[in-house]
Amino acid sequence: MTQRIALAGSLLVTLLGLTSAVYATAAPVTGADACRAVVDATLFHEERIYRTTLFGRPKAKDAAIGEVWFDQSGIAWYKVEDTTWQNLSADTWTTQDNDTMDASAEQDLVSATSFPRRGIFATKGVLTSRLIPALTVSFRALQCRTEQVCRLAQKSIGVPSDSAPQEVTISVPGCIPVPTKTFAPCQMANKQEMRQEVDVYTYCTSAAREMLQQEEETLKMLVEYDASYRSLLQFSGVFDEFLEEFRWTLAGNIRSASQILGWLQRIPCFLSSCEELPPDFDTNLPGPRDEDPASSASSAASSAASSAHS
Repeated sequence: MTQRIALAGSLLVTLLGLTSAVYATAAPVTGADACRAVVDATLFHEERIYRTTLFGRPKAKDAAIGEVWFDQSGIAWYKVEDTTWQNLSADTWTTQDNDTMDASAEQDLVSATSFPRRGIFATKGVLTSRLIPALTVSFRALQCRTEQVCRLAQKSIGVPSDSAPQEVTISVPGCIPVPTKTFAPCQMANKQEMRQEVDVYTYCTSAAREMLQQEEETLKMLVEYDASYRSLLQFSGVFDEFLEEFRWTLAGNIRSASQILGWLQRIPCFLSSCEELPPDFDTNLPGPRDEDPASSASSAASSAASSAHS
């Protein structure tokens, strides 16, 4: 079992390292491809922050071996030991301890949420129906953030590429306005590429829609599983309490019933069919009829003698 876990961990490290290498070599510095790459990275960041809302994120020392975290630069870190994290960048593989991982882990810059945090599904003592409002608001926040990412990419295209990222405020109907900076790889106003804006925004909306569909289906499955699990726990708790409350009452009734059944034999019976020893008409069984005649005669004589003497 330990060998299988080690093999799975090594394969995961290798695959994530190859993915990071391909991503790093394939992403150009400028142009539409670079803009799509930064859009993907931002969408993935928002998805990870959303999942910490559902499942929470503990301290690095409490994370299980095999978990993958991302730092503030977007580099993946894999926990290989209780106190060791190994990065999966394309250049060099380095390690760091739990305290350094806590300090460098990615943060929610919009809501400024502090970590560690407990997830919504970690709420105890309530039914799943009580969690629906929080889950709905969290998913709505994810929709707002993905739309803000696409509008930020669209607005960044209008900024010259030789300019520094500018401070802008992204407003989406029904969502809180978010102040942020433009994407530097998406600043292509002086490149005279008219269809870049439409291309980037179309790509972003398509990627965001697919991500939201995936998260929606995943959330449905999680709610169904959580509801069934909590219902089973509720039934188990109620049944256990029932046994605790009525155990002595039920046991006393059963004990009293068994005693009553034992007392029934003391009731006299006045019917001929209630004789304690009914006559047995089976001729195959041994009885007085099978005794020796001589012994029967001697028994009768001894009985007569005893009667005469008395």
